[in-house]
Amino acid sequence: MQYSTVQVIGLVFHFVVCVVSTDFDNAHVMGVPQVTCSSKLITVTFNTNIPFQGRISVYNKLFIPACNHDYSTNIQKNATFHMDILKCADTSFLKNGSRILKAYVEIGFHPLVMTNSDRTFLVECLDNTILPIVNVAQSFADCTHLVRMASEWSSMTEFHVGDAIVHEWSCKLPNSAKTQTFLTNCNALSQNGQVIHLIDENGCVIDSELMGDVVYNDHVPKLYARARIFKFLTDDKYRIECTLEFCNNGSPCKERVFVSLCYEFVL
Repeated sequence: MQYSTVQVIGLVFHFVVCVVSTDFDNAHVMGVPQVTCSSKLITVTFNTNIPFQGRISVYNKLFIPACNHDYSTNIQKNATFHMDILKCADTSFLKNGSRILKAYVEIGFHPLVMTNSDRTFLVECLDNTILPIVNVAQSFADCTHLVRMASEWSSMTEFHVGDAIVHEWSCKLPNSAKTQTFLTNCNALSQNGQVIHLIDENGCVIDSELMGDVVYNDHVPKLYARARIFKFLTDDKYRIECTLEFCNNGSPCKERVFVSLCYEFVL
């Protein structure tokens, strides 16, 4: 007896509906993007003539995830990009103390390659905010910032990359026993205007490879931070600017504790 083999092949069809913008030659941004500035973010919103399914990135920040976003699943003819100021914007300062935040935002209509419809916009924000300083000792404080080798006590101005150092901030106050001192907004500024943010407005260290935790002294207005000497790629010299804030122990800001606050952000 002979047996015949009957092979049954089941065909499974997957129906996928995709909205794909392929008309790159005619794609374009409608008008000028709208820019909104805040203390931590720069928001860029724009409209397009076709569903925008490309990418947005900040020039020279390609390898920083917060400065790039993929919109390949977007089906709207618009997009909104939220840019982290500290990570994505270049900062410079005017003589009056105002801060200029600048970034070149690249809008690409393909998520992987450049097309002739891609556009780059210069985004700028002007921050005229006056850094908060409690006036209990503003006029009378005499503060210094010393940088020394970790193994020595004398102040120095010339170092080599990788040297272990200690930053020391100290102030002479008329009533130091009743005043707390806090360190915020530390930036390294090169001669050609480049800025590296070291400590944010809350007194938290941004990059522990460049600046260690700030150590506070409960009895005298003196602060310390360990660090290692670094160098800008295009500059041999730079300066470090910080803000010292003073708080009267009898005022509401006496409960301000930076160290625990920073760890809460990490968690």
